[in-house]
Amino acid sequence: MRHYLAYLLTVILSSPTLTMAAETFITAPTMDVTVKAAITLPVCDINVIQSVGLPHAYPEQFAAGGIFSALGPTDYSGDDIYTPFNITLTNCGSETVPIPRTLRLTLFSPSIVDGVLETRYFPYSSESGGSVTKNLGVVIFNTDGASARNVLLNEFILTDQTATNSEQVFHFVARFQKVGTEEVVAGSYRASVLVNAAYE
Repeated sequence: MRHYLAYLLTVILSSPTLTMAAETFITAPTMDVTVKAAITLPVCDINVIQSVGLPHAYPEQFAAGGIFSALGPTDYSGDDIYTPFNITLTNCGSETVPIPRTLRLTLFSPSIVDGVLETRYFPYSSESGGSVTKNLGVVIFNTDGASARNVLLNEFILTDQTATNSEQVFHFVARFQKVGTEEVVAGSYRASVLVNAAYE
């Protein structure tokens, strides 16, 4: 059986005894702090294309009135400004007795701010170095449900799932996201994100 093993750890914190000038002692009250943690078994082989190329865009599309300036991080327009890609899970385990579980599929990066993945800018004349840009990022949507949702804002959660060794395919799309007020300039923009999957 492959799943999270949860446990609780209670830590008692107390402050040191304080000494007053008249040798009177005051002891601060203790406080219970509950710390929750989970131990997980490695599950699922994750297959995803290593490089997702976004459609070419032009600086004027990010200026006022342009298609990208009109879209927020939660807006999915379905236009040709998206690149589709799949995340496929296999070998997630087979249980003798099927147990409804929650599948958590997380796309993570320390460079995600308010649901937007920060990018690094590379001028066309240089392929080395690159600099973090604050005016242009990437958003990623899952398109399996009735409405697309930005999976960089929250993890992708499916309830009442059974761990299976069969192939499971999830559909996503990515596009540029204009942030800030600075002008977007021509060049190469790159970003990276980690994908993690686990049943609990």
